[in-house]
Amino acid sequence: SDNSCISRIPAEIKNDSMECKVIDPGAKVAPRKVRTLIYALLCLGVQSFMSYDGGATPASLDAIQKESNNAWSEAELGILGAIDKIGIAATSLIWGRVLQRCNAKLLLAGGLLVNAAAAFLFGSLRNKILIYCTKLFLGATQSLQGVWATVWVVTMAPPEFLTMWLGLVGFAAGLGNGIGTAVAGFTTANGLPYSFAFQLQAGVLGAFWVMLILMPPRWFRTSLSGVRDDGTKAEESDESAKIPRTKAQLSLLIKNDVYVNTALQISLIGFQMSGIQFLWVRFFVSTWNLNKSWVTTMFLVVSGVGGGVGIAVGSTYIDRMGGYQSAGAMAKSIQALEVFNFVAFLSAIVGIFCVAFRVSLNDGSTANAWEDWGDFGFGCFGSPLACSLNDGSTANAWGDWGDVWLWLLWISIGMLQIAHNASVPALCGINIQLVPESMRTFASGAQMTVRNILGYACGPLLPALFMSFLSWNWSWYNPTRAQSIKLLCWGMVFILAINFCGIINMRKAKWAAIRAARQHPAMNQLCVYGST
Repeated sequence: SDNSCISRIPAEIKNDSMECKVIDPGAKVAPRKVRTLIYALLCLGVQSFMSYDGGATPASLDAIQKESNNAWSEAELGILGAIDKIGIAATSLIWGRVLQRCNAKLLLAGGLLVNAAAAFLFGSLRNKILIYCTKLFLGATQSLQGVWATVWVVTMAPPEFLTMWLGLVGFAAGLGNGIGTAVAGFTTANGLPYSFAFQLQAGVLGAFWVMLILMPPRWFRTSLSGVRDDGTKAEESDESAKIPRTKAQLSLLIKNDVYVNTALQISLIGFQMSGIQFLWVRFFVSTWNLNKSWVTTMFLVVSGVGGGVGIAVGSTYIDRMGGYQSAGAMAKSIQALEVFNFVAFLSAIVGIFCVAFRVSLNDGSTANAWEDWGDFGFGCFGSPLACSLNDGSTANAWGDWGDVWLWLLWISIGMLQIAHNASVPALCGINIQLVPESMRTFASGAQMTVRNILGYACGPLLPALFMSFLSWNWSWYNPTRAQSIKLLCWGMVFILAINFCGIINMRKAKWAAIRAARQHPAMNQLCVYGST
């Protein structure tokens, strides 16, 4: 039997003129200005500063090592960068299920308070086990915010701005990462302890908590079921009984190829973003002998331009193509996303060659990550900013400005981020709107679990383990500076090369969407209840 579910888009088509009158369903709960305020404060502001530690942690690694007298190994630092993502992955599915049955405001208020306390303690404690525990709590409470915010936007956003609002939520997380990187990077570079950056985060989150508790609970709804047009709650119904059990919901999600492959693609993007960020400061400071403040500034420029341009261009383009609220429009949008991913793939290939062919040591000598393959500089002609001398030293004409390979690598990473950020808003929108309203928090939690296990957790962890494996395999138990640089290079190559998997993800998602469009051409919205 065909159990396909059709959820109508918020638009009314007039038969006589075929004009489209956009209906704003969220107006039942709160006026647009109120929802915009909630969005700005709780979806953008809180999301930014809950993601802040994701940038502050990697930017503080050298200070953490210095203050602990180099007591942390590479694997331990990798775990430190990944453990909050493990907390997110372990709790996202739980929060998705709990949000289906409990008061959203109470959950968010409790989670935000715990997150602020954990941020303060992370900067204050020095015991490794306690630091790991506080970082785990940061991730566990951040997942609640992420699950709620995504579904709230899909439910309450003005329909004509849905993709843009989703994109800005992701941009807010990236902005928070960037702010964390900037504050931690600049303060530790100028002699302040790394605890300052995290105590600042705790203070800002505490201010958001005060604003949250003053708002009425109905503004936090993630479902419009049972709400009258005047915003009041209808008579209690047996709505919770209509929600499938956890096992049934998981089964329905797994059977949907579009849902699975968009979730995997979101995870891959998270892997590359977090992996690049985790290695950024150490990689460029060590490999190109650059000042830490300069490297931090360039991270903010590259990630900021990549995020801003990508979200603005991608969201606008997808919306103008017709969005993804019908099967045909969804297939067309996924085809566009496949092109974005191919641009990211080409950028990653360029980045790999830059890493392989231009690596400079702090003492000025040149270490080639593929030393047996030689250099690609062609002497002074091929690399005018860093001419290789016969004695192996490097005369860098522009000092801290680096060389041609450095700038080409930064440009390629910037292009990769533009392409990825152009894809994420539509990928998230497609992923959540595939499911019925009653299942959206659970579907969001499942997607966030996959994203954080395969993406944000593995992004720092797998390159660190890969570098540790190479160090063990090459018997570099106490690596020299040149050997450390070579390990960092292979770590960056590992992160960039993983983009090949995105070609497979997007191809499978595209063909699944095309099949659905052919089978259900009149469907306004796909749901996970396929044919049985």
